[in-house]
Amino acid sequence: MTRRIVAPLVLAALAAPLVLAGCGDGGDSESPAPSESAHIDRANAICRDGLKQARRLGRTALQRLDTGADLDVVTEAFVKPGIPLLERQAERLRRVEAEADDPRLTAYVELYDPVIELSRQRVEAARAGDGTRASELTEYAEQLGADGQLAAREAGLVDCDLDFQRAVVESSAGK
Repeated sequence: MTRRIVAPLVLAALAAPLVLAGCGDGGDSESPAPSESAHIDRANAICRDGLKQARRLGRTALQRLDTGADLDVVTEAFVKPGIPLLERQAERLRRVEAEADDPRLTAYVELYDPVIELSRQRVEAARAGDGTRASELTEYAEQLGADGQLAAREAGLVDCDLDFQRAVVESSAGK
């Protein structure tokens, strides 16, 4: 299967594990107050690191895609390894959020838990061979991604304004 054919399939599969690894669209958001600046800077640094990890995941997953792009392969190559990435990023962001008194940052960080749970369920659906359920879970995660984009924008997380799913797919396609 060529990389061009695999990329759209992989993009759809990545929604569950990486939907919140970075969100937002770079739209207008209020600048944080100076007292909030350090927390926003730390959160943005975590998002930049998440982008690096997402790209690394994409390059690593490319090796697995040489064996095909069925539900099991995509799950094992992208979704399953994306869960620890999300968990680490969420934990790091929770530490920043605990020090900040910013309900906007809290709203963004709180979206990680449901996405992580959807990702776990997505892995289980693939193990059970239930492609329909895996697709449903991917759709739910995509819906949460829209909420994450809004929350990131409202929190001023400009470095979380990246499409991490696309970064993974482009890395896996050799871009």
